Amino acid sequence: MTLSERQAKILQEVCQQYIKRAFPISSQFLKEKCNFPCSSATIRNELLALEKKHYLSHPYISSGRIPTDKGYRFFVDKIFEEGRFLDFQARLKKEIFSELKNLSDILKISQKISQTLSKLSSNLALTYFPEEEILWKEGWEEVIKEPEFQNIQYWQEFLVTLNEFEKNIEKLEWEEKKVKVYIGQENPFSKKEISVIITKTSFPRKKEAMIAILGPKRMDFKRNICLVNSLIKIIDNLI
Repeated sequence: MTLSERQAKILQEVCQQYIKRAFPISSQFLKEKCNFPCSSATIRNELLALEKKHYLSHPYISSGRIPTDKGYRFFVDKIFEEGRFLDFQARLKKEIFSELKNLSDILKISQKISQTLSKLSSNLALTYFPEEEILWKEGWEEVIKEPEFQNIQYWQEFLVTLNEFEKNIEKLEWEEKKVKVYIGQENPFSKKEISVIITKTSFPRKKEAMIAILGPKRMDFKRNICLVNSLIKIIDNLI
């Protein structure tokens, strides 16, 4: 089902605001805070249309809307389609370039990449070198600040997903130097409220690595995609 230009803009704004604020987004909020050039009634009708098309859901009768997996997928596809990626290369180089130049210490490289990505993404970050069987993850202190982790069941689901991810990491299909995004039900390892951004890249001396960011389904997709994309470019320049 195709969306009108106005519906697409409203859907993107709902995604952006929900990612930022973690509460359902209402027509009144969109009108007052996002300056949409139409009435609250028109926005409300468009939200209803987006809900009927399964891009949004309505968790409570009196609340606003939140994106579904389909809504997030539309949002993420638009990020790739527009191709306007923020460049984090300067920030990443400042944090990790000295470690990347010393490829003899893979453990230290894994640790530094994971630490830096977790700090900049506020999510859990993993770096995996299959040949050396080194997997390093960082960022628990960052990701648990997200409101989803106030729910003990969500904690348990996240840990199960992480465990399945680590066990099946080599079975994942990806194209080298391409950023892959799994949203909620798209995850091959757990059909939960979790999103994963992942890539496979090669360091000099043919050292392959997998790099991933895991977090709540409403993670900041644009920032995290740009972080991983910038890291790929830095590693490419080492070769």
